[in-house]
This record gives sequence, structure tokens and C-alpha cells, in this order.
Amino acid sequence: MDPSNTRSSPGVTIRGLQPTRFARESHQHSVAHWLIMIATLWLSAWLLFLNLDARGLWFDEIIYVELERQDLGSILNALTVDFADHHPPAYHFAGHVWMRLIGETDFAVRSLSAFLGILPLPLVYQIGRRLAGVRLGRVAALLLAVSPLAILFTRIARYYALTTALGLLSTLLFLRLCHRPERRRWVAYVLASALLAYTDYLAISLLIGQGLLALLTSRRVKGFLRRWFTSQLAIALLFLPWFPSFIKQATSASQWTPADLAFSPIGYVLKLVYPLYAFSVGATLFPWEPVAIAGGIVLFVLAVLGLIFMARNGGPWGSHLRSMVALIGVPFTLIFLTVTFVTPLVPFIAIPDHMVFVVPFFCLLFAAGWLQLRRRSLQLGMGLIVLATYAGSFNNYLAGSNFHNPVYAVPIGQAVDWVIAHTQPGDIITGKRDTGFAYHYDKRSHTAPYHEIGSEVYSLVDHLQPSRVWVVSFGRDRTLAGDDTPMFVQFLLGCGYSLSLSQGYVEQDQTYRQLKERLLHRPAYRYKLEAQLYTRR
Repeated sequence: MDPSNTRSSPGVTIRGLQPTRFARESHQHSVAHWLIMIATLWLSAWLLFLNLDARGLWFDEIIYVELERQDLGSILNALTVDFADHHPPAYHFAGHVWMRLIGETDFAVRSLSAFLGILPLPLVYQIGRRLAGVRLGRVAALLLAVSPLAILFTRIARYYALTTALGLLSTLLFLRLCHRPERRRWVAYVLASALLAYTDYLAISLLIGQGLLALLTSRRVKGFLRRWFTSQLAIALLFLPWFPSFIKQATSASQWTPADLAFSPIGYVLKLVYPLYAFSVGATLFPWEPVAIAGGIVLFVLAVLGLIFMARNGGPWGSHLRSMVALIGVPFTLIFLTVTFVTPLVPFIAIPDHMVFVVPFFCLLFAAGWLQLRRRSLQLGMGLIVLATYAGSFNNYLAGSNFHNPVYAVPIGQAVDWVIAHTQPGDIITGKRDTGFAYHYDKRSHTAPYHEIGSEVYSLVDHLQPSRVWVVSFGRDRTLAGDDTPMFVQFLLGCGYSLSLSQGYVEQDQTYRQLKERLLHRPAYRYKLEAQLYTRR
């Protein structure tokens, strides 16, 4: 490698640009630089808050709201005894405080995650700057701001945004330690990493990846490995009070029913391939769509070029390719092994949200590859294809179409309003709790009572013999066997009721349905949510 293309601190530059040139450009264009960064932050905020409450909270978000409205002691008890959520308490504590200050509207609840979703941008910029200069940081921040997968999960009222921000903060502090291992930086690193562990168990895999870099850095920085082990011991001690609760949660989760294709060869392949696809083009574009094909090819090329660049440049741990292995490969592999052999209840379609904190490092890889393109016309062309792909994915997100996991797209508030508009005195509305219908229904003015489907509703219908009964149901895959809604519908038909009105929401793409039927060897649902009216003959 040409010595003129490297610098001792904080990292190395993009090939072909000397450190002195970077310093001169940084000084001459500082105003333009900050304008670009501010514009990127504003773009991110706009994308994250745009129509934030257009679709009502879905069931997992509702669980969080119901948990976080309690006092802190009750939250801890719910996490360790009742298992309302199989995650650590950090985000729940933040959500508790946030709801006390802002309120419990759908917008207010989700705004915490949206605000937290802005924080990763300056962090990924700083990481990119340390690895290869200002331009890498800027491009990576822009890609993260418009990343379809990052936008999807950051706008959800769950722990994803906080995990991503803390994962980047821990990584940035670690990279700074590799160059200048000062005591105050070690303290900051321990605190950020411990908070990360208290936010998301799977994100601990990122600390293990950092350990690989620590091992390599110790060859060049005397005493580094000893201090790193000391920091990990401190993190473990800080996490120790929660460890018994973690064991209880893990034991409870391991008893759940395995997901579809959990132990099949095609399931293993999908668990490996699908996250890579989602990290690239998002979770609202199907792979047979032209824009997804074009964008996927371009992003694959950029990833390869990014890996080549990383292999040619390095830091205290050696080649930056090792940093990509540590920050992407290690978490990816460990999470794949965990959801495959430890908690097989996670379907392959849900794996990307379990490792969404890895998305910023993919953005760094794509950005490095794009900066390796020598021709401006090639940069412009490939950049436009990527942006067009992201725009198509975001447009589908706003429209609620082509979601790979359609539960995120259900306009539950719209469905509730439609049912209310068509109810009459004497009607009974029934459904399952996980549709989220009852939560939103109770927040609106209505006259018809709602009952969860169970033994009591059978007796109620038998006793009252209402002329009209509403059934709100989810289209299901893995949870189909445990759903007694079809049995209740058969009961209504046997009592002389017939279907008189039906409204479906989030219709599935026909090709997607056919693929699911071939993979799962059973009929696939047409609508993710249906509201049906049964009238007594």
C-alpha cells in the first residue's frame, strides 16, 4: 500500500487522496460540510416523522405501551415474572418516562424511537471519518438516513432505535480507544456497552465482534488486551443484577413453538440470505420487481468494492476488512446461530429486526464502495439507482403495500373506524387480542360491545342470539394452529348466521402468496386483517 495514502490517526483515507489534501479540503469546505450534515439530519427527521401515526400501533407496540404506563417496579416484575416482553428493561424505562412527559397517543409513543433514530447519523459519520475520512462518513450517514430498513424499524415504538444508537456509540468509543486508550474513554465505553446490554441481548454480539478487534489491536498497542478484558469484566458486573431475569426470560422463550421452516435446509438458507436482501433494498420490495433487481445488483457491486477498499486499508487492528468481519460478520453469525438453534421461534422474515443495529455498518460498506468508483458518471448513475430503489421501497412503506411482514402495514385505526361506521344497536364485535383492534376500539366512541373470542363469547351469542356478530381476524401463518377464530366462525354458521359484509386490509401480492403456499405447503391468507359481519338468517 502506498504510504502516501495512509495516516497514523485517526485512520486512513480513501485511496487516491492524501491526508494533507483531506485537511485542506476540510478547512476550505467546512461550511459546506456542515450544511450537508445538517441537511442530512433534517432529511432523516422528515422521513422518520412523516405520517408517523398514519397506521395505528400494532400488537407488539401495544404491549410496550401497556407495560410502560405502569410504575418502574411493576415493569421489572412484568419482565421477570409475567414475561410481558422477553427483553431487558432499558427501553421500557425510557418509554415510561417519555409517556409521562409526552402522552400516550400513537404519535407520542412512536416519537421516542423517531427522535432516537436521528442519533445514529452523527455516530456513523464519526465512525466513517475515523476509518477513511470525512467523505466516507458523510455518504454513510446519508445512506443510513434513507435506508428503507432503518426507517421501517426506527419508526416502531420498540427498542430498535435505541439499540442502534448505543451500538454505534459503543463502537465509536472502542475505535477511539484503539487509537488513544485513555481512562475516561474506557469508562465511557463501559457505560455505553452496559447500557447496550440492558437494551438488547442480541446486541451483545457486537461487543464480541469488538473483542476480535481488541485481540488484533493488542499486537500493536501494549497492554490493550488486558484493559479490554478489564472493561468486559466491568460490563459483566454491571449486568450481573439483571442476569437471573435474563435466564428466566431465555428459559420461557425457548419453550415457544418453532417457526415455520425452522429446521429445514431451505429455512437455513432463507435465514442467511433474506437479512442481506432486506439490509440492501428494504422489506417492502419483492426480489422480482425491476427496481429491486437493479438496486440489489448495484448494492452488491458496491459491497464488493467496499470490501476491496477495506482490505487495502487498515487501522491498529490491521486491515479494515477485519473490522467489517468483526462488526458485521460476527453479529450476523452469532444471531443466525441463536435464532436457529437457541430460539427457533423467530421466523426468517423477522430476523432483520433482530439485527437492525448492523445496518449502519452495511451503509459504511456501501459508501466505501461508491467512493471507489473512479468516474463521476458511474458514481452518479449508481447513486441514482440506489436512491430510486430506496424511494420505491419508502413509497411502498407509506402506501402499506408489498410488506414482506404485513403486520407492520395494517391500518388498524382505519379498520376500527370502518367497523364503527357500519355497526348497529345490538351488534356484538369479537376478535383476538393480538389484532390490536380492542386497544384502538376502546379509544373511540362506540355503542357495540367488544368481546375477545373465547368460551365466554360462545355462551354470550347462544344466550343473547344477536342478529349481527362482527368477527375481526388476522391472516396467519405460524400462529394459525393456536387461533380459534375459524372455530368460532363455524359455530356462527352452525347457529344460522351467514357472511353478509367483509372488508379486508393489506392484501398480499399474488406471487408472494403462491411462494408462501409452496414453501409452507398450505393455503396462504389473502388479507392480513379482515373485518367480517355475520347476520342471523
